[in-house]
Amino acid sequence: MDAPVPARVWKGTALLFAGRVWSTACAAATLFLLARHLDLDEFGRYTFYITAFLLLDGLCDFGTGQVAVQQTAGHPERLAGVLKRLGRARASLGAVGWVFLAIGVLGLGEDQAGWILLAGLYPLTRSFEIKTVVYQNEVRWGVPVLVRSIAALLRLVAFLGLMQRGASSAPAFLVAHALVMAASNWTTGALASRRIPPSSQAPAKDLWKLAVPLGIATLGQQAYFYVDNFFVRAYAGEAEVGTYNAAVRLFTLSILFAGYATMSALPWLTRRGMDQDLSGSAQLFTRPIFLAAALGGGLFWPWTGPLLSLAFGPDFARGAEALRWLTLASLAVYAGSGFLTALVARGEMKAVIGLSIAGLLLNVLGNLALVPSHGMNGAAAATFATELFMAVGSIRALTRLEARPGTPLGTWGAGLLLFALAAGLSTLVGRFL
Repeated sequence: MDAPVPARVWKGTALLFAGRVWSTACAAATLFLLARHLDLDEFGRYTFYITAFLLLDGLCDFGTGQVAVQQTAGHPERLAGVLKRLGRARASLGAVGWVFLAIGVLGLGEDQAGWILLAGLYPLTRSFEIKTVVYQNEVRWGVPVLVRSIAALLRLVAFLGLMQRGASSAPAFLVAHALVMAASNWTTGALASRRIPPSSQAPAKDLWKLAVPLGIATLGQQAYFYVDNFFVRAYAGEAEVGTYNAAVRLFTLSILFAGYATMSALPWLTRRGMDQDLSGSAQLFTRPIFLAAALGGGLFWPWTGPLLSLAFGPDFARGAEALRWLTLASLAVYAGSGFLTALVARGEMKAVIGLSIAGLLLNVLGNLALVPSHGMNGAAAATFATELFMAVGSIRALTRLEARPGTPLGTWGAGLLLFALAAGLSTLVGRFL
């Protein structure tokens, strides 16, 4: 019999989501102001390097967060030893990532390269942030959510101060962003340290071996999510990448709940995997969030242009078509995220890595084929194709492994119908406004 999703998973998700909505609101206000303060090329350069920093964040993590959960969710006595070892791994990976950043920045001959490279050091502080795994295991997110919410507000205040002083180049704002993020990572790590019990059991010797497959998979997923920035900037210029990233910002907001729901559910799904009941549990988890996403996406569908214009300025309304493609991509994310997380919980890393590499390859080929002729709209279409492939692939992989497989076709059908009805209603309402 399928066990219900524990209430604390949904409570943890709600808290994470609320904190992220606040942080995203602060970030949106920051981008709203930046889009009007910087010229479009500098705004595009800012968003391009923020994306590059996110990739560096992914390299620093490289599966270590998921390994920490896998190794300690049911064994708190391992926490201190596991986190110490994985923290050192994150610091080493951060240094490697910074070297790659330096090669790219200097190779492109970027203006104010030194400030960009200084800002690019902040991902190294992820070595402190890994200690928040103790909160994740307990599904108690109050402290990290509070710290990150304060950091989001401080970043907005810092940016307002720079604008008041007349800063007009992207690197100045990148450094301010980096300082706030570094302080946030260090603070959450320091507070989490108080909850980590002394080691009474040595960590497994093969933690790195466990992390590498997860790291490849995670980095592959992040790469296919962000690599389009490089294609759009190369083929269409900094102004186009700025407009595209405005659409991506709204897309990112739309999939926040999926990301934090899977983060909250990972320890539970890991325990369900021990009972050989992952497929049914993944379906129970996915059904409500996919239907909610279908409803929200349908209501949102006719308003992409006005929302971009309202959020970032009239010049950004031309990203409406790209945002529609990204809205479809968000539905695919909600349809498949629970199943992909279940594969991770089951430890099926060959399947996860295979899907991630195939997804990255599909995304790169899609961008190569579509961006030169369709610009940011082609990049968004490639993202939709990739997310749909990942959803279908993760579901097929999990159901093949389960003794009692199931497919979410009924949920998908209901969701698509709900999306169509909501889009039609929203379009009809728009005609009367």
